[in-house]
Amino acid sequence: MSHDQFQPTIENSVWNKFPDYIAVSIVMRNGTNNTSSDIIKQEMTTNDIDKDLISQHLLSWADAFRAFGAKHKKTPSSAAALIKRYEKTGEIPAINPFVDIYNQISVDFGIPIGGEDISKYVGLPTLKISDGTEPFEVKKSGETITEFPKPGEVIWCDDQGVTCRRWNWRQGPRTAIDTSTKDCWFILEALPPYTEQFLVNAVNELVSLLKSVSPNATFSAEIITNERVRILSFDC
Repeated sequence: MSHDQFQPTIENSVWNKFPDYIAVSIVMRNGTNNTSSDIIKQEMTTNDIDKDLISQHLLSWADAFRAFGAKHKKTPSSAAALIKRYEKTGEIPAINPFVDIYNQISVDFGIPIGGEDISKYVGLPTLKISDGTEPFEVKKSGETITEFPKPGEVIWCDDQGVTCRRWNWRQGPRTAIDTSTKDCWFILEALPPYTEQFLVNAVNELVSLLKSVSPNATFSAEIITNERVRILSFDC
């Protein structure tokens, strides 16, 4: 299986600071994002993952955020924020099928996951350390406002600007998945103590759920570490 040409770049400045970072990039083509929420709820199951292991992983992300100057309690990783909300309310916020599915996997496995609409990208995604000049568009009171990351912050961006602040804290609306989205890019991210295999297990669960609601979609994936990039096949 060859990977789709929509491939992320991770700059050396990130690897130098976080050499144990692991990511899986998934490209989904020809998806249909209009399945009813009832069907999604029937498909979803909560995995019996060791809670202590999840806690250790979230602490690793807290340490990583502190390493680039972010206050993790104020701006936590996406997985930590979702899990906190789930523990408080017993629910994950419903947005649309694809987003609901990857949010569920994020909670189940304690893994930050981003999902974005490929058609809205300008160029390809890059994980880098910000110089503070990259624009980040947000919506406030119905208006588009441009903010800028702090120098030294880890960001995802494309050729137009930031797509996600503070590594995986807040995705921007410009590249967000909506019900019209057909082609998606998902990025699953891990730090120690999580292993490549643990991340692959989460990938298989994610792809299985996405296939269940969008059976005509096609998928390709690659796992990215500091030492290599390799193509992934799926167990589902």
